[in-house]
Order: sequence, then C-alpha cells, then structure tokens
Amino acid sequence: MRLSTFGRAALGAWVVGASAGASVAQVGHSGTAEAGMEAFDRAIDAWSIHGATARDALAFWAQISGVEPQVFWESDREPAGLSPEAAIEVDLGVATVREALEAILESMTPGDAFEEGQARWQIDESGRLQIGTIGSLNRHPWVIIYPIDDLLTTPPRFADVPTLDLDAALSGSGSLIRDAGDGGWSADPALRTDAAGEILGLLRAMIEPAQWDTSGGSGASAYVWREALIVRAPGYIHRQIAARPAQR
Repeated sequence: MRLSTFGRAALGAWVVGASAGASVAQVGHSGTAEAGMEAFDRAIDAWSIHGATARDALAFWAQISGVEPQVFWESDREPAGLSPEAAIEVDLGVATVREALEAILESMTPGDAFEEGQARWQIDESGRLQIGTIGSLNRHPWVIIYPIDDLLTTPPRFADVPTLDLDAALSGSGSLIRDAGDGGWSADPALRTDAAGEILGLLRAMIEPAQWDTSGGSGASAYVWREALIVRAPGYIHRQIAARPAQR
C-alpha cells in the first residue's frame, strides 16, 4: 500500500484575476505545510470566493495548497467535464485545505445536477490529484484488494465442554470439574461467508450507492475472494472505503 504525497505548500496571499465584479480573496493563513498528507489536512484561515469562475477558483486553491491538480474541464474530448465558467460562491471560516477544495466543488455543482454531473476529487493510481465530474472520474478506475479477515471473526462453537459437579466437590468424592470430553470446538465457515457478503452490501449502500454495477452504475464493481474484497473503482470511491484521501 502507498499513501500519495503532496508537495510542500507555497503560502501567501494571492488574488485571482477574475471578471469585473468578481473577487477572490484570502484573508490569511495559519500553520506551516508538512510533507505528505499533512499538507492536505493543513488549516488555513478564513477566506472567501465571490463570483469567480470555477477555473480561477481552483487556480486559487492550487496556489494556497501547493498541489497542482489535473482538472477534467468540459471540452469536445470531455463532454461530461466540469464547466470552467461556473460561478463560485464560497465563504469559509478556518478550514483545512481539503475542506476548502470540497467547498469549491460543492459550489461548482448545481443543485439539480444529475448524479454523474456532480463534482468530486480523487487520487489516481499514480498518486496524482484529479478533479472532475463523477462521469469523468469513472473512466479512471483501478483494482485494490482490501483484507477483511479481522472483520470476519465468528465465535467458536465448543462441544463436550467440562461441567461443574458441586455435589462431588462438597462430599469429597470427586472433582469440582468433570471432563465430559476432549473440549473440541469448531467454527462455521458459512458465518464468515455471510459476514463478508454483509460487509460488501454495506459498502455498496453507504459509499456512492448509485455508482456500483449492481445498481446500474458505471463506477465500481466488487467481489468477495476468500477473506478479502476485490474492488475495481476510481479513486473517489477508494478513498471513502479506506477512510483516507488516497491509499492503495
């Protein structure tokens, strides 16, 4: 497994050249950039974006974070891409670099946008940050095997367990513990199989439910194999499964 690495953030106030009447302003910043994941989770002070285009807003975010994303903009080659001219309205208090990006993407997506037109971010297989619509990002899947053996523990079923004989112990005629057999135990493998299926069902129900192939989506597919889940999906789904921005 590998955790993606983000560059050291280049901090400092910066104003995006936006159209007349639009403004992008950073009120300030706090903290210092750290290598790796800490750069993405670093806190920045309150800032706002009003009326700037999506392209300028993401350029502003890249300057704050020091992370240069690959953005899938709408074009002849990318008809399902993000609109670069979408107007962005964001007011944030102190937030992390990640929260700032997600606020921009939320503002970028109209409330009536269809499922695959919603904006997401992900880390691709090579560790690069990508931003686009669900439809665009679904074209960049890869496979990860997730071990789940620690989630499949089932209680053993003991047979011929020892019993307590109080009468024998009190009368002195025998031992308190009476061995009724070899004390062997067994585990039902069907319980582990059922548990693996339930875990897979939970993933499909809680993480981008419309994007799984079992729901007619084009984003993800998954199978149980022994004590692991084999998941083929784009990064925005993998990061939710792993509960980290980018892990593979």
